Amino acid sequence: NNKGTCTLCHKPPPLGRAPDIQGENMVALSAERLADERYQGEAKDAAGYILESMLDPSKYVVATWGKKGSNDSESPMPVIDKAPIQLSSMEMDAITAYLQAKDGNEVTVALPTAEAAAEVSAAPAGGSAAAPAPAATADEAMAKYACLSCHAMDSKDALVGPGLVDVGGRLTPEEIRQSILDPNAVMVEGFPPAMPADFGTKMTVNELQMIVSFLAEKKG
Repeated sequence: NNKGTCTLCHKPPPLGRAPDIQGENMVALSAERLADERYQGEAKDAAGYILESMLDPSKYVVATWGKKGSNDSESPMPVIDKAPIQLSSMEMDAITAYLQAKDGNEVTVALPTAEAAAEVSAAPAGGSAAAPAPAATADEAMAKYACLSCHAMDSKDALVGPGLVDVGGRLTPEEIRQSILDPNAVMVEGFPPAMPADFGTKMTVNELQMIVSFLAEKKG
C-alpha cells in the first residue's frame, strides 16, 4: 500500500530523487557499502545494512545523494519508524525481505506468520498497520512527502527541482497549489518532469494547505 512512501523517491533515473533500489541488487551493493571507508554504521551483513539504512540513513550516504551542502554526510531521507511514516518492525522486515528476494538472494529475515500478518491487517487506525499519520505541521508534511529531497528551501540552489527560497514572491498561493497538484501543467525551464503527479491523492486537504501557506511566505 506504499505506506513507507519508498517509491516517491526511489525511482529509475532521471525521475528518481534517491538511488534506484529496485533496479539494483541491494545484497551485492550492501557488501560494497559495508566495506566502504565512508560507512559509519554497525551492520554486519546485507539485512542489517538495509534495516540500518531505514532507521539511520545518514550512516552511509550514496555519493551525490546527500543533503545540499553536507558533502554527502547527511541523508535527506526521513527515518521511517518515526512520525509521520511510522513503519513497524514487521513492515521493515518485509521491505528487507523484498529487497533480498527480488534478485534471487536468500531471505535472511524472519517473515511474519499468517496469524501475525492477519493481526496487522486487522489493526485499527492508529495501530502499527495504519496509514502514515496526517502531518501536524508544514515541516512534518514536507518531510512526509520528501520535498527537501528535491527542493532547497533556504536558497535558490537547484537540486532535482528549483530552489524555493523565493517561491512566494514568484507565484501566487493558487499557482503554488497547482504546481503541487499538477506539476506538469507549468514546467520550469531546465528541470525534468520528475515531480510526482499524485500528491493530490496522497495529501490530506490540511497537509496541502499547510505546505501552500508555508511556501507562500517564502519571499527570498
